[in-house]
Amino acid sequence: MPMQLLERLCCAQLPVNIDDDDDIEKCSVLRAAQLIEAEIPPILHEDLGQAMYSGHATVMRVTATGRAASGTRTTRAGEFGNIPSAPMTGERHAFLQRTEREPAQRNSSA
Repeated sequence: MPMQLLERLCCAQLPVNIDDDDDIEKCSVLRAAQLIEAEIPPILHEDLGQAMYSGHATVMRVTATGRAASGTRTTRAGEFGNIPSAPMTGERHAFLQRTEREPAQRNSSA
């Protein structure tokens, strides 16, 4: 669902590259609704309604309208899923790994 991707993008360090064709299609919908600013690659071909893209999409920012539509406040990177910024460094990867484990560790000790 595009709105779930929008929530994750609100919490990601931008710009971010999106490689999955389904997520690129969602980015296309979000961009058409002016909820994000993104570069969408051309469609190579469609097969049974499934678009195949020529490369990755790059999301530059979530617009103010996009943040309002998501209902999400800006929080720690990775809280809604791991959408790494491009490029991902080893140090940043380690940080995201720790922040993704911390909420689960806090909940299990409560």
